[in-house]
Amino acid sequence: MKYTRLFGFYLCCTLALSFVGAASAGERSTPAAPTVWTVTLDTDSPSNPEEGSFRHAIQNANDNDIIRFSDGIGTINLTATLVVYTRLIIEGPASLVQTGIGALLANHSTSRTHINGVTFSGGNDNLLHGNPSGVINFGHMLLTDCTIEGNRGSAYGKGGGVYNTGELEMVRCIVINNATGGSGGGVFSSGSLSMTDCEVEGNSSWYQAGGGIANVEGHLTMLRCTVRNNSIKEWANFLYEEPLYGAGIANIGGAVFLNECTVSGNRGYIGGGIYNGRDTEPREESLLRIRNSTISSNYSVWDGGGITSNSGEVMIDHSTISDNVVDVNTSNAGGIYLENSTAILTNRTIVTGNIPSQIYTYSFSSYTADETCIIGDTAGTASLALAGVAEGASPSPRGITDEADAKSVENDLRNSGSAIFRSVKAHLSADLGGFSGDVSAGLSNMNATLYNAFAYEDVPLSNASGEGELVIEFTASWPENVRYYAAFAEYESETAGAQSVKGYVIPDRGVQFELQPGQPLPDGVTPPDFYENGEGLMTWRNVIADNGPFDHNRETGVVTFRVASVRAEAQTAPTGGSGCSAVGASPFALLPALPLVFLRKKRS
Repeated sequence: MKYTRLFGFYLCCTLALSFVGAASAGERSTPAAPTVWTVTLDTDSPSNPEEGSFRHAIQNANDNDIIRFSDGIGTINLTATLVVYTRLIIEGPASLVQTGIGALLANHSTSRTHINGVTFSGGNDNLLHGNPSGVINFGHMLLTDCTIEGNRGSAYGKGGGVYNTGELEMVRCIVINNATGGSGGGVFSSGSLSMTDCEVEGNSSWYQAGGGIANVEGHLTMLRCTVRNNSIKEWANFLYEEPLYGAGIANIGGAVFLNECTVSGNRGYIGGGIYNGRDTEPREESLLRIRNSTISSNYSVWDGGGITSNSGEVMIDHSTISDNVVDVNTSNAGGIYLENSTAILTNRTIVTGNIPSQIYTYSFSSYTADETCIIGDTAGTASLALAGVAEGASPSPRGITDEADAKSVENDLRNSGSAIFRSVKAHLSADLGGFSGDVSAGLSNMNATLYNAFAYEDVPLSNASGEGELVIEFTASWPENVRYYAAFAEYESETAGAQSVKGYVIPDRGVQFELQPGQPLPDGVTPPDFYENGEGLMTWRNVIADNGPFDHNRETGVVTFRVASVRAEAQTAPTGGSGCSAVGASPFALLPALPLVFLRKKRS
């Protein structure tokens, strides 16, 4: 019993002492009130910071301390980069100018450092180390009402104005007239970046990506921001042979979300307003979401005056893509250019007034638009079947099945000795793997019929120089051992009328997408209405050159062409559907939601 009582007394004492210790520890852990540091000197001495200087305050402050500037302090001329390791609150107004070499401020604090009302200018990378030249964030930082202006990087530097690999929030900030040779003339981010009510203007990248903003494998959210008049220097491409992506915003393998933003007046090489994706291997998917925003009056030398997406996904909701321009000599979309990408347009999105065309799909790309959207002057989901058409032309086909030249094709297809029959059979043989000379051996005979015939007449081209081209995209589906072909009427002579043709030939097809009968559709592919499960499917392109062999209007800058669509079936082919969903429906239909494959033009 004695030992029990002693143990109980010892336990009680121990517990009591532990509570007292805990209480004492709690009292000791109460944070002290923050110290307020006032900057009274505008001098800077990195090797021996004077008390009262900004550098002295930063180096001696503790977490949560506040740094303010006295009324007499306007501009502080720095001679080296300021480095922050603690969580601070820095309250302006103040102006920091780098007169030495390096960036202005580098934040390493993993707890949020808040800087308000400070201007950062004069940052540089004169030693050509490829370092950022303005404000650097490796940790967590909040910038409010700050201006980042006139900072200059080197030929290899990233982030002329702002460089971020951590978590950065920017509110009511202005990033203006910064430049660098690498990515992100205004802002470079590979971390998490949130921008609200900010302006990114007049920045430039000399030869890489993102004249205004480069988001590289990061996450960028922008609300009520303006990105305007940024550029990528076109001439640098010839010096460095580097890709020049996204004069306004470049999203390289990351995710970008824009809401209530304006991207305008930016000028670059690929993606004048916004570039989304990556053009190198391995191709990394990029994500671009645009809502309640305007992408307008941007210019690109090559692809997508407004938006270019390469290896990515784009969703545009209740936004306007208008009056963007791509160099007319490239004939790619002034509005939206898609390559290895999908796009979904919803909720009254408008794509209009772009030169030379609104939306261009290329290489495993597709887009859909709901019935509330306006593409050019057309409502609904249809995209352009013709590329190279002058803005606002919107040509429509005219049926010519009953006209003399089409009737001639129909008759010749019944004659196995005619030139058109032999040509169709040669193409079908190549597509099906060869005909046998022995009827019992398999595919030895063919039935061919005229499926449809139509003409596009007096179509004005976007390039009226006489060197323009009209690119026509066809889509067809078929059961096993069946194919469809587009036969074009050849122009006969200078005096010939549109119906007085030399004959019909099947030109080489630029196959964009092909699916053999029985193969499953790839994930994410939306087939046309006439497609039936298990059928084959092909999308291809043909080109009509201005005043070329298939152009029946010899006026420069205007094209007329005539097409006979032919259905060819090997005689031993199993019975099946006709490749269309209703009698009279043409197998040559636009396929806006199917990935296409198209070899890129060589860039000169």
